[in-house]
Amino acid sequence: MTGMIVAIDDSASNLLMIEEYLADEPYALTAFDNPEQALESLHGDLTPNVVLLDRMMPGMDGIAFLREMRRIERLRRTPVIMQTAAATPQQVAEGLSEGVFYYLTKPFSREVLLAVLRNALNDRETYVRLEQFLRKADLALSRVLDCHFHFRTLEDVDSISAFLARMYPVPADALVGIRELMLNAVEHGNLAITYAEKSKLHAEGKWASEITRRLELPDYAKRRAHVALSRVDDGIALTIQDEGDGFDWARYASFDASRATDVHGRGIAMSRAISFDDIQYWAPGNHVRAFKRTMAGAP
Repeated sequence: MTGMIVAIDDSASNLLMIEEYLADEPYALTAFDNPEQALESLHGDLTPNVVLLDRMMPGMDGIAFLREMRRIERLRRTPVIMQTAAATPQQVAEGLSEGVFYYLTKPFSREVLLAVLRNALNDRETYVRLEQFLRKADLALSRVLDCHFHFRTLEDVDSISAFLARMYPVPADALVGIRELMLNAVEHGNLAITYAEKSKLHAEGKWASEITRRLELPDYAKRRAHVALSRVDDGIALTIQDEGDGFDWARYASFDASRATDVHGRGIAMSRAISFDDIQYWAPGNHVRAFKRTMAGAP
């Protein structure tokens, strides 16, 4: 997978290391040791697929830079990888509230950098494709009061989440949470992929192929998950239920600095921060309700 990577770091040696790590990869790298200069270029015609951003820099730090970058409409959903010497829970929460989804703790290896970049680029490609779909059926979707789908595959998740997101006031924000919760129902719910297994699969680049493999196994082949959306008086209620044994969702309801450098595990917390006003799971963890307040529930 190719892509334009913009790296911003006040350390020349760190930028050189990143350049060396990516030398044999199909990425175009543009590096800046000054965040103000980087921001000026982004306001111009520089449009990265991923931004690799240092947290601590003199003058404009990474968070301040990110706030300014998010004001540029075309970069609002560009994945940002934050480099940091240490990530406290407060820093993780602050970064995620500003749009950081990935963290790299310095020093990091080439393998870790490539794994995080691969996931960031995959996510960006998915969301760009789904957002294109979102723009196609506005009027009809705004008139839907209730709908119910069953789903099973990653393709189901992508198409149905894009359809449902269009019914929300800010579809691009809603898409993040809907897709993450539906993915949980497939991978952790119906297919019983554990957190540790998912970490290993991502590191090996085998996550999607393992989902495809498990979908054909006798134990999982007949399992379906269900998602329903209803407009209510004060907002939109989304419920998702799978046929798995449940999971310890409470561990992932907030940001945990100990998992900050994992390439996954922030879906529920992200959904709370970006997409919904409330998320409630019922025991044993295979049934969730996500609620978004609106000016009026009905169109």
